[in-house]
Order: sequence, then C-alpha cells, then structure tokens
Amino acid sequence: MDNSLPQTVGIDISKATLDVFAHPAGDERQFANTVKGHKELVVWLGQWQIDRIAYEATGAYHRRLEQALADLPCVKLNPARARRFAQAAGTLAKTDKIDATILARMAATLQPPVRPAITPRQAKLAELISARDSLVRDKIAVQNQAKNLTIPLLKRQHKHRLDQIDRHIAQVDAEIAVSIAADPALTRRHQIISVPDSEVPQA
Repeated sequence: MDNSLPQTVGIDISKATLDVFAHPAGDERQFANTVKGHKELVVWLGQWQIDRIAYEATGAYHRRLEQALADLPCVKLNPARARRFAQAAGTLAKTDKIDATILARMAATLQPPVRPAITPRQAKLAELISARDSLVRDKIAVQNQAKNLTIPLLKRQHKHRLDQIDRHIAQVDAEIAVSIAADPALTRRHQIISVPDSEVPQA
C-alpha cells in the first residue's frame, strides 16, 4: 500500500487497550490505553497523511487519548449512529477489531466534520459541570422525597442530606469559577452569557 495515500483511522477504545484500523491501508494494530501506548500510537500514525481519526465517546477512557491526538484531525462519533452504519453495511459480528474497522470506514464514507480536541482545562470544566448537574438532580430527588415524610427523624435526615448537597454544589461552583477565570476565552464567553437582558443593546 502506498503510504502517501491519506488514511482514515478508526479506534475502538476500551479501558485497557486501543484497537486501531487504518483505511484504505488495511493495517491494524493494538496499543495500550496508557500514556506510553498513546505515544506509540502517534508514532505509528506518523507514517501516513491522516485524513480523519474516528472514535466513539467513552467517558473517562477516551479523554487522555483525545489530548494525545490533539494535533491530529479527530472526529468523535455517536455510538448509536456507528451501530446503524454497521447494520447497514451488513456487519453483525462485534469485536474490538471489527468496531475499529467500522469506525474507519464510516468516517471515510460520511466524512463527518473535524472538530478541535478540547483542552485539558475544558475537559476539567466539562467534568465539573456534569458533576454539578448530577448534584442538582440528587437535590431535586431528595426534595421530592421529603414532601411525603411524616416522621421527624426522617425529616431531619433529609434536611441533613439537602444541606450536604448544597455544600457540595457550592464547592463545585467555586471550582467552576476558578476554571473559567483561568481561561481568557471562557471568561469572555461567561461574561457575554451573564449579561442581564436589560443591558443587552437593542437594535
């Protein structure tokens, strides 16, 4: 295979390993999902011109890899959409190597837009916001449960839980504020979003 041909690469990400397939070269390789493995992957990819690197969002498992590939054209694919593509292609079997192949061929066929990888600071902010959303859901659930309580002991316990959740939300809010303040672009965006309606210039 001519190494000058642009390659579309699919990566199936698991906790321990990365199964990688390059299309149309047909080369496949497995790397450890570790810092060392990420460096070896980047070196291996260096033999080609890369058109796209496709992978599915896998939460914590893909975040460090995303940072390692920050200088390469990456696309994060929706897992449900990838499954539909595999079904349409007649691929019913499921292994990590097959998944990597499907991701590569899907990206080569559909050519989804390449988006820049998020920075470590943005990844931290996203994790904090997700944690805050979870705490808010917990608070609403506890508040709803408290409406039906009649026993003083249970009422006190629920109040204690609500107070604890409120403290945790305040701590997360403080950390979010620190993260935003440390990033000029995020600070500017936050300032724009935070402008009251009464202060927005009218046309």
